[in-house]
Amino acid sequence: MPTMIHLNLIGRNEGPVHTVPNDVDQGIESGHLLSMRMLPPSNPTNGYAKFLGQDVVVLPGQPRIRIQIWENPRRPNHRVKKLWKYLVLKSRKNLLLSALAYCLIASFGESQASTNESIEIRFSAQVNGEPFDCGKSYAGVGASGKTVTPSDFRLFISEISVLTKSGKLVPVKLHQDKLWQFDDVVLLDFENGKGPCGNGTSPMNMSVRGSVPRDTYVGIRFTIGVPQTHNHSDPTTAPAPLSTTAMFWNWQGGYKFIKFDSSAQAEPQHSGNKGGHQHDASAGFSFHLGSTQCAALGTTPQEARCRQPNRVAVELTGADPRKKKVVVDIGHVLENTDVSFNTPNSPPGCMSSLDDPDCREILQSLSLLPAPGREPRSQRLVSW
Repeated sequence: MPTMIHLNLIGRNEGPVHTVPNDVDQGIESGHLLSMRMLPPSNPTNGYAKFLGQDVVVLPGQPRIRIQIWENPRRPNHRVKKLWKYLVLKSRKNLLLSALAYCLIASFGESQASTNESIEIRFSAQVNGEPFDCGKSYAGVGASGKTVTPSDFRLFISEISVLTKSGKLVPVKLHQDKLWQFDDVVLLDFENGKGPCGNGTSPMNMSVRGSVPRDTYVGIRFTIGVPQTHNHSDPTTAPAPLSTTAMFWNWQGGYKFIKFDSSAQAEPQHSGNKGGHQHDASAGFSFHLGSTQCAALGTTPQEARCRQPNRVAVELTGADPRKKKVVVDIGHVLENTDVSFNTPNSPPGCMSSLDDPDCREILQSLSLLPAPGREPRSQRLVSW
């Protein structure tokens, strides 16, 4: 919430000396510490302001000065930076003002920080309710109930917001670690590079880290996918996690939003290949979600446009995302698909194509493709 600061200077006799609001139009007069137009008094008894803290300045040959910082939520704080500039300017001529400027900036920074808090949103990968683990086999997967052994499970999410009790969506300000988080994009990596996941990486990431204003939160909203602004970047020059080439198709198609690979109990039946996706009969069933039907409308990758963006909107309510894990269960997405069979003359598994029969039920479970004669289903991949 925007703030207005009141600065009370209290001298040796504990009586108010001056009050400095953040209205700098009156200027700062030399000859006194500070002299500005007085606004309504900020004291703890009138219900008008909130006490944030105080500091003490002691300089040789000067009376002790106690600085109190107050917050007034009714007035905007759009000029506080301008006030800081005035203080710094004056501090060049007055040592006491220098100390005063330092205390004001430090106290205001602390008050701003006190209105925000760190947040970590934890995710858990599962296969039909069982924790995902490289090397573990899962029975009863898909329409034919086959046993599968996963070899990769990663996904990009973006546009992450939390929902307040009053119904307001608050964007999460992500920590820019440029390892798992960059700009508004996070890579969740559930594989550990061991066993059948040997083509992956040993580092894992199962959380989103950032900051939000202090409040009561009862839900979360995010998008599975990479935003258009980053989706057609060059992974060889992009910062991490967008530099993960294993999560990239090509600049025209962009990134793989979800990557799930596995070996199945029975090998897929396959008699051809189209669309540029190589097929290895030992690879089992794979599901890669990304934008399709993309065409370049300009001369740069960022100008590519896709008729089927395939970004999945997720909203969960009824729980505090700081306390309850977000579950990503790939088994729910594969529930009505035979993972031991692959339609002849089609890419292996599902590569997000709308006209691939192996993708139909999967895309419907992500609310990306309506069932004939029915409304689109709610996405089934993510839940509490």
